[in-house]
Amino acid sequence: MEQKFLQVFYTALFAWLLVSVAATQHGDDSEDDGVVGAESFCDAEECTEKITEIPIVTRSSHECTFGHHPRQKCTVHHVMLDKQARTFKTYKSPDSEQLYTTWNIVNIDKPFKCDRNVKHGFAFLFYYYKGQSNYFHLHYDTLIPLYSQLKDYMMEGELNSASDVLLLPSVETSRLKVIDWNTAAFTYEQDSPPIWMQMLSVFGPSSLFLPLSTAVWGSEDTVWSSVEHENVCFEQLHFGVPQVDYSDNDLIKDYVLFVRHQLGLADLPLPHAPKVGIISRKNRRRIVNEDELLHVSRNIFPTELIDYSDMTFRQQVEVTHSFTVIAGINGAGLTNCLFLPAGAVAIQLVPFNATNLNYKQFGILLKSRGHYLEWHSSEPDSSIKPPGGGFENADTVVNSNQFVITLVEALTLGINKNLIAGGI
Repeated sequence: MEQKFLQVFYTALFAWLLVSVAATQHGDDSEDDGVVGAESFCDAEECTEKITEIPIVTRSSHECTFGHHPRQKCTVHHVMLDKQARTFKTYKSPDSEQLYTTWNIVNIDKPFKCDRNVKHGFAFLFYYYKGQSNYFHLHYDTLIPLYSQLKDYMMEGELNSASDVLLLPSVETSRLKVIDWNTAAFTYEQDSPPIWMQMLSVFGPSSLFLPLSTAVWGSEDTVWSSVEHENVCFEQLHFGVPQVDYSDNDLIKDYVLFVRHQLGLADLPLPHAPKVGIISRKNRRRIVNEDELLHVSRNIFPTELIDYSDMTFRQQVEVTHSFTVIAGINGAGLTNCLFLPAGAVAIQLVPFNATNLNYKQFGILLKSRGHYLEWHSSEPDSSIKPPGGGFENADTVVNSNQFVITLVEALTLGINKNLIAGGI
C-alpha cells in the first residue's frame, strides 16, 4: 500500500515538473510578450508585494502626425524612461529618425525592468533661453496646444492621478535640436517658482510632473516628488504637442476659462464702468510717448499704465480682468489680453514696417477671444531703431490722434457700449 502511494506521488511530482519547465521555456522564447522574471525584480520576502509591478512588455510601436513644436508629434506605445542613461527606450520598435533624434530614444531588444508604470505620458518642450522664457511663446507654443491635448483626460478625471498621467516638460539645447538633459529650468525654491512653472502648474500639482532634467533628479531639495524612480514605463507616451487652430473660438475661450478656474479666478466680477489700460514695456518696442497717450486717454475714460514685468501669473490674469480695453505694442505682455473680461476689447499697436513681427499670430489669437482692433504706424519717423537693429525691435511714437480714434472705436464695442449706454 505504501509502495503504491509513493509511486502515485512521484508520478504526479514528475508531471508537475514537466509542466513547469514547459511554461518557463515558453516565456523565454516569446518575442512579443516577454515577462521580466520576478527573481530579477525582488527579494524573496518582497515578491508578493512587487509581483503586481512586473510589466508584460509587448513590442513597442508608434504613430506620428504633424505637430506644433516640434513639427512631428508622435505617440509611442510601450516605452521606458531610463533616467540613469538619460534616454527613452523602446522594445523592438521600427525606427523614426526625427522622433528618435529629438527625444534621444534608443531601440533595444530586451524587455524592460520598470520601477513605476504610468498609463499616459506627455513629453513637451517650452521656450527657454539663457535662464529666461517668453510669455507669448509659453501660451502659444506650449500651454494652448497642451491644453487641447489634455482636455479629454481632464474630463475623465485622469489628471487627478499620477499613475494615470505624467507630464514631462523639457527644453532644447537649441531650436529643433536634442533636449537639454542638463537644464536648470526646473531648479528653484518652492516658494518662488519661475513664471513658466507658475503657468504649467495650472495642469496640476508637482507630483504630476517629471521634468527631464538631471539637475532635478540629483537634487535632495527638489520640489518634484515624482523623480524618485529610476525607470519609468509608459503604456503610451506622447512626444510633442499637436497642431491647433488658433482661430478656433471654442478652444481659446475654453482655455481661458480653464486657466481662470485653475487659478481660483473663475468668479471675478465684471467691471462696472469702462476702464482703459496701456501696457508699458521696459526693454524694446516701447511706446516713446507713453505719457502723452495716457493723458489723451484719460480725457475720455479712466486709464492706467500696466506693468506686467514683476507680476506673478495669477496677478497678471487677475489685473487684466479689471479692464474693458487694453492697448499695447506687439509683445509678450499683449498676450494677457486673452484674459480680458467677456466683451472687452484688445488693441494691438503695430510698429512701422514690422514685417518680421508675429503680429498676425497675435491678431488671430486675440480675435478668437473676442473684440479686437489693430493700429499700424505708417510713419517711418515714428520708429526709433536700436543701434544696428531693425524696425522689428524699434521703439515707436504712437500718433496720439490716431490712437484716440482707435480708442473711441473700442468704446463702441461689446461691454464698453453696454456700460456707457447704461450709465447715460
